[in-house]
Amino acid sequence: SQTLFNVIVESESLEPASLRIFDLSGKIMQELNEIPVEQEVSAGADLKSGIYIMRIQQGDKIQNVRIIKK
Repeated sequence: SQTLFNVIVESESLEPASLRIFDLSGKIMQELNEIPVEQEVSAGADLKSGIYIMRIQQGDKIQNVRIIKK
């Protein structure tokens, strides 16, 4: 993305999720908590160009996604 990332957490559970964006050294660059399921949120608008890891966690379920900011 050149601007920001729009994220929708799809889940059978209604438990809110959290989202963290890490740089490749492991530093947390952004953190969003209490994200409602099935609702779009925006993240990463303030990130500089580079490669990051977006970690979405809902309860004990975790998904990591590599994102690129141009």
